[in-house]
Amino acid sequence: MNQRILIWGMMGIIAISFILGGCGNSDDKKAVQQTTKQSNEVKKQQAEATKELPKINFTGQINPTVAQKGSKVVIRIDVENLDKEKTIDNVRLLFSDSDFLEQGLIIVNVMSGGQQDGRAFVWQNEGMKMKPGEKRSFQIVAQANKPGKYQSIIQIKDAKSSKEYKDPSNNSELVAKLTVLN
Repeated sequence: MNQRILIWGMMGIIAISFILGGCGNSDDKKAVQQTTKQSNEVKKQQAEATKELPKINFTGQINPTVAQKGSKVVIRIDVENLDKEKTIDNVRLLFSDSDFLEQGLIIVNVMSGGQQDGRAFVWQNEGMKMKPGEKRSFQIVAQANKPGKYQSIIQIKDAKSSKEYKDPSNNSELVAKLTVLN
């Protein structure tokens, strides 16, 4: 009797091994491979999301802050990469108030290969990379448009992840003010 139980037990183990050992159909194998691939991609995205951006120093100015309608206005943001190892690959300046850009100004030129994308301006070309310790100026040339008082918060972000670059005090914003006169 003990031999029969032993034989039936061994047959059960062999059957389970056969099923789990990859003798299923190829669709099952593909499903397992796809799930593994998706899991690895999620892990990679999570690692990127927790990756810290380099700390920066930054200043900004609008020249002039009071402008006659039709006159030239230059927005300039200076950024310094404070990190000792990481390179900054791209910068996105995001304006909080669309009226600042759509009514107060007419954008004429985004310098150094930058591109306007709605309320944002993005620099991600090869020439703008900032190695540790390097500084860059990001300039937007505009024309004063509709008379009025305008104010916007400008956030400095990574263009790919939309995470904010921050200074050593964890600041990541500038306040921009412009008055356009008739």
